Amino acid sequence: MLHFSISASVLRAPHAERYAEWTYMMNEIKAYLTSPAWWFSAVLVAILINLISAYAKRLLDSIGSKMSSRIRQKFEAKRKRDEDIIETLRNSPQEQILMGQSAIQLRLRGITYYLFLIIIFVALIVFHSLFLNLVLGPISIVGAFLWGRRDVVEK
Repeated sequence: MLHFSISASVLRAPHAERYAEWTYMMNEIKAYLTSPAWWFSAVLVAILINLISAYAKRLLDSIGSKMSSRIRQKFEAKRKRDEDIIETLRNSPQEQILMGQSAIQLRLRGITYYLFLIIIFVALIVFHSLFLNLVLGPISIVGAFLWGRRDVVEK
């Protein structure tokens, strides 16, 4: 009678290699994080970033103060436009109805785009192999042809 046996180490060989690699990487990370050199460099980088940010703040503040009048004017113009729209809506029920219809139209358009996106996403998941063969296949063939003929394309 023939007896076949497979050792457990043969069955676990791929997993053992991955586990050993993972253990080695984790030990490397642990050694790196407990190294004084890493902590010194991390503290040094943090101090440098802090110093740079202190000077950058002054620089950005000076640039912002020069641009602030222009930004303030734009903000005031937008605020005045919004106040005019609000005042028009307060005084006119017809404008309220039209604004409501516009809001509904924009919301429906957003929902339509969202549903269209879902349909495309599902279609790409279901027909991904067809998409890859029919769309990307010819593109890759043309790309390979042009790559081989790049001396002609570059001229």
